Amino acid sequence: MASSKNRLLVVPIGVIAGHGIGYRVAHPGTLDRAASLGSSHDYLGPAALVSVVAAVIGVAWVAFDALRSRDRIPTTFVLARWQAAAFLILEVGERIGTHDSPVAAAASERAVWVGLAVQVLLAYGATRILRTTKVVVEAIVGAERSRSRRLPVRPPRRLESFPALRLATMTLGRAPPRFSIA
Repeated sequence: MASSKNRLLVVPIGVIAGHGIGYRVAHPGTLDRAASLGSSHDYLGPAALVSVVAAVIGVAWVAFDALRSRDRIPTTFVLARWQAAAFLILEVGERIGTHDSPVAAAASERAVWVGLAVQVLLAYGATRILRTTKVVVEAIVGAERSRSRRLPVRPPRRLESFPALRLATMTLGRAPPRFSIA
């Protein structure tokens, strides 16, 4: 099961997307959302870029493993659990320097609860993307494999299996060709 952890590269994109959706739903007004976000969310731009790259690598890894006929896609429950844990760590971490009780501050924020609920939907979506990628790659590879099975490939025949050529090689020997200069 250790090699299935590379599929968890899709977790950061779920966390960042859930964060954005949570704050948009909980604070629909632009000014209200800006006040709620404050300066503790300046990292989200670079974090979103890194999470997109990680997600692309995770999906590519699934495609690569489908080529090798491995069947290891995390369940929605596994992804939701990892995403929820990472999301809560992220939200508490944002409040460590600004609140006396970061856990209580995170628990009192509506956006955290919305973002936490959204993690399940995002995990389901990520699981569907991973499974679809696997099915598509397996269908392509399966079509290639079945096409190659239909065409019989004969092993190359050895020179000794042709009696006329064997006779010719026995009479000629192994000497280099002779050239005459006239």
